[in-house]
Amino acid sequence: MKTILFDMDGTLLNMGEHAFEKETLKRMNDFFEKKFPGKGKVIVTAVGCGIESMKKNDGKQSNELVYWQAFEQACGYKRADMESLFLEFYRTDYARIGDDYVPDENMKELVHLLEAKGYQLIVATNPLVPQIANQQRVLWSGTDDVNWLEITSFENYSSAKPNV
Repeated sequence: MKTILFDMDGTLLNMGEHAFEKETLKRMNDFFEKKFPGKGKVIVTAVGCGIESMKKNDGKQSNELVYWQAFEQACGYKRADMESLFLEFYRTDYARIGDDYVPDENMKELVHLLEAKGYQLIVATNPLVPQIANQQRVLWSGTDDVNWLEITSFENYSSAKPNV
């Protein structure tokens, strides 16, 4: 059986990576500003520190652990107190980013055709966010009904681009 890897940005999703990142950070800031008035920017900055740390991960720990260690160090908030809020963000404000997105019908058709032909399919995006975030993005792409063998995320990987 053959396996085909799909990138998210520019392949499954044609959202415009920079516009998507900007919208995500804006929504994240607004979400956390409501929870912690005056601290939204501090939290978003700490998220950025976590992402940069994952990009330098030496492979000894999961990206998830590297992220949370950097996040805690950057802002002082603890994972135990913040993780459920981040999951809430990804289920709500983040999920709504895709409300107006129109999936690429040709890409959807291709993915479904390859699945029907028996190929194993993997979403191999840079594992810098939790599974819940990438599952939302797969939903936006219109391929959430596909039996993906794997959708990469920070929970299950210990490196990220550009650090192989």
